[in-house]
Formats: sequence, structure tokens, C-alpha cells
Amino acid sequence: MAKNPIQPGRVLAFFKTKGTSKVQEQLAEYSFLRDFILQAARKSMTALVARSDYDAFGFDLILGLKGSPDLVKIQLKAFNGKAANWDVHKSFVENGGQVVLVHLKEVSGELRPEYRRLNEDKRQAVLTEPPKKKKGKKIHADRCMMKIGDTEVFTDLLLLFPDKGVQRAK
Repeated sequence: MAKNPIQPGRVLAFFKTKGTSKVQEQLAEYSFLRDFILQAARKSMTALVARSDYDAFGFDLILGLKGSPDLVKIQLKAFNGKAANWDVHKSFVENGGQVVLVHLKEVSGELRPEYRRLNEDKRQAVLTEPPKKKKGKKIHADRCMMKIGDTEVFTDLLLLFPDKGVQRAK
């Protein structure tokens, strides 16, 4: 029995429908973790992962590599092409936290992640950007806004670690 051909854009269209953002965020996180673990394994390193199930600390993950004292705090943002800016905690950015956008792109009927991170040259400028103002809600002084133009595409997820030239998370 022949398979039905996958209609181009069908998978990505699903993730753009109302009510699917939580599933999209989960897919983005699991894709990121899969790629991080595999990239570490390719270099004979054991990836260490701690997840924050409580959303008050500004980060989603703490990553490490076995044998290294360095830990990196990660805030993941799923990105499907709609949003162009995101609110982040100032203290997270000030203390070296890494904001990673996971841009889900569809290639031949499969979703493939493209990773973007805050460009280190833009870190200080981001801290001065006020957060997005939402109708009827107050502006949070403890947050700032990161724009898509403040990010850069990267494929080596191990570049998030300090010994690769990125500021150490405190």
C-alpha cells in the first residue's frame, strides 16, 4: 500500500493554529535537548540537563557537561515566524543567561529546528529596550525586549558554554 504524500506546509500550519502553542513549545524544547545531547555525544561528552518546571526563575533549562564546572541557564522561545520580539527577565540577561529561539521550519513535510541565540554584541542594548506593552497590563520594569534582529543563527549548541567564548552564567 502506497503512502499518502505529505502536503507541503501541513505540519507547520498545524502548529500555527490556535491552541497549539504549548505543544509547539514542547516540540521546540525536545528538539533542542535531542540536538544538545547528540552534539555532546559526538564529542565524547556526557550532556547534563536539569529542567525547571516552575516558571518564575526566567529559565527553562540548566545545561552542563560532565566533568566541567560550567553550567548554562537557558530560556527557550518557540518561534514559528509570527513574533518578532520577546520579553525576557533583565536579571537573566545581565547574569549571562542564554536566550535561545527555536525556529521550527518545515522541510519535505518534516519540522527541522533552526537555533538562534542572543548576539553577545547586542546583550547590553537589549537591556535598555522596554518590554512589549500589552493592552490593559502594566509594563514590568524587571523585563526587557529582545528582537529577532538581536539574534544570530548557530548550529553548534556547545557554543553556549563559557569555554567556547560565551559569558559564564552566574
